[in-house]
Amino acid sequence: MPVRFNADEIFQMAERLEQNAATYYHTAAEKVNYPGARQMFLELASWEEKHESNFASMHKNISDKEREEMAFDPYDETAQYLQALADESIFDTSDSPLENIGTEPTFENILRFAVSKEKDTINFYTGLRQLVSAGSGKNKVDEIIQEEMRHVSLLTQELNKVKTE
Repeated sequence: MPVRFNADEIFQMAERLEQNAATYYHTAAEKVNYPGARQMFLELASWEEKHESNFASMHKNISDKEREEMAFDPYDETAQYLQALADESIFDTSDSPLENIGTEPTFENILRFAVSKEKDTINFYTGLRQLVSAGSGKNKVDEIIQEEMRHVSLLTQELNKVKTE
């Protein structure tokens, strides 16, 4: 039997991913020594926090039908699994949020890593979108994907500015 997630579970994961991304950007703001970088990353963190708030609001407003379980989960293992995926997959903040970039935490390196992770987020949500039925809020998952695409665009614009300096 294929595993299917409902909109409630998807929003739980989206909120966690956005919280982790905000933590990443806050840490970047503290660590990077580049003119304007601190402010840039604080703005990104703020945007992530607003993003998470937006998802929380959409989550709050989903219907009871959208919250229905798509699979029997008596021990809440699906929610725990989704939480683990959100924590370990995209913006992993379990240790040091900047540890994963593998090089000196320069403004450009952190931007490159962030663009990559935001693209991974889009792929992640696109894959999850396939698991959600239309009646369980597929359109809401589409909204999440659109928000992430705007995020990639913003980060790419900043990266292009840095590369031309």
